Amino acid sequence: MGIAHASSRNEMFPARVAVIVPAYPQENSMLKKYLAAAALLLAVHFVPGTIGASQAAQICVFQPLPAGQVITAASYLSSCPGGKAYTIALPYHGIQVCANSPIPNPYAVTGTSGSSACGGLNRYTLAKADMFSNLLVCTFSPVPSQYIITSFYPSVTSCAGNGYFIKKAVDNDNACAFSPIPSGFVIDGTYRSSSCNGSAHHNLRLPYEGISVCPNSPIAQGYVITGTFNSNSCYGMSSEHVLRKPYDGIVVCGYSPLPSGFYAASQVRVSNCGTATYGWMLRKS
Repeated sequence: MGIAHASSRNEMFPARVAVIVPAYPQENSMLKKYLAAAALLLAVHFVPGTIGASQAAQICVFQPLPAGQVITAASYLSSCPGGKAYTIALPYHGIQVCANSPIPNPYAVTGTSGSSACGGLNRYTLAKADMFSNLLVCTFSPVPSQYIITSFYPSVTSCAGNGYFIKKAVDNDNACAFSPIPSGFVIDGTYRSSSCNGSAHHNLRLPYEGISVCPNSPIAQGYVITGTFNSNSCYGMSSEHVLRKPYDGIVVCGYSPLPSGFYAASQVRVSNCGTATYGWMLRKS
């Protein structure tokens, strides 16, 4: 598919839109407001240049940034108050964005540099994380959703500081203790590590019936805690929880989450929940 030239885009979306409102009585003031708002929305100015697979555009600094777009420069647009505008574009691997730009998923920051293009702010170089099995990113980079930090890397020149290696999480993966835990994963072990800058490593699993997880693990949606036992599998902690899928009449520890579709019908005595002596019998709603 071809890329439209700047001239054709400018014909479709003019830089300035004049809205003429007839001098009707006061009751048409609401119409004036709507038309003025329409003029502001249409004051998006497409500028020449090939930025990845799409062309750049300009918006006033107070306008909401369209979803998925990034800021590539601070710019001037006469139709904006004070002329203050941003140049924006859809991201692509290797694009440079201003430091105040959002970083869309699955992009991460792999470098930073000074620039006059961003009104005194640095520029960041973005990489599309799903193009790599392992990616070295700056420590100030956001970690894309479902990705984990696997190791620390000191003195990354492009970052003017330290970095991390990140990858997309899979079952039985290892993540540094300071890594985000992707949705749907649990921690079934924590170990000392030399690759996480003094921090521990978490062993991540996709949950299954009867899995044992560390006390600092998220409890996967749709699971309950049915017991707690002594364990040395979680560095710095002395116990683990047993997770099971709920059913009508199951007894859970009092500190278990209450799953959707169930309610705590009655309090019952328990002997397998660590120091807790009471739990709950769950019934289907």
